[in-house]
Amino acid sequence: MKYLALCCAIAILFCGAAFAQSTLDESSIGFRWDANVIDPEGYRLFERGEEPYDYTTPRPTENFPDGNIPYTTVEVRITDVSTPPFVVTKRYWVVRAYDGDLESTDSVEVTFTWDRTAPPIPSNLQASYSRRDEEVTFTWDQSDPDTVKYWEIFYTETSGSDLTNLDTVQNTGQTTPTLNKPITIVPDGERKFLYFTIVAFKDAEVFSEKAVEVGVDINRTILTPPVGFTTFTVVISVE
Repeated sequence: MKYLALCCAIAILFCGAAFAQSTLDESSIGFRWDANVIDPEGYRLFERGEEPYDYTTPRPTENFPDGNIPYTTVEVRITDVSTPPFVVTKRYWVVRAYDGDLESTDSVEVTFTWDRTAPPIPSNLQASYSRRDEEVTFTWDQSDPDTVKYWEIFYTETSGSDLTNLDTVQNTGQTTPTLNKPITIVPDGERKFLYFTIVAFKDAEVFSEKAVEVGVDINRTILTPPVGFTTFTVVISVE
């Protein structure tokens, strides 16, 4: 009887408590709820996708701090994919109080949805080289100002081959983002034809396909002096 009374008390008091979650960053979730009136030994957090909960394996968490408002954070890695297309992922959580061998029933269930769909491919990428300024000016159309956090510009010497990162541009909401980039990848005195492309990033793990490549002639050869320079005589006839 003592076992049942204690177990019921924990379940009723705990399940009436608040339980909520908030995004802390791209890879962690924070949970907070009201403390039990009957102070338990601790709490266990359970997570599921579309499958039922496995109550034998609580979600690894940080230690629950002492105090009136228990909370914890958990690291969440939703997907290991590194190329588009991505998916929308939904997860569910409950928390239980426990004291020794006693464990409450579930709290109210909360859910969180990660929109892992890739941002649109950047369009209308333009690039032009200024020999006077020794820099390439890039412009492109803003594809999704609400979800794109930044773009990365890449280059290669052979179209379609492996890409090398040139620079990162943060999304500040401009309609036509612009980057003026000094070009040091082509040594002084040389001339190369480089191909550039751009990728939009929602975060480090969710990004678009690369944009159509654009080719630019980077001419850093030394200007040769004019040839055939000489003097000549101008005869002016006055009548």
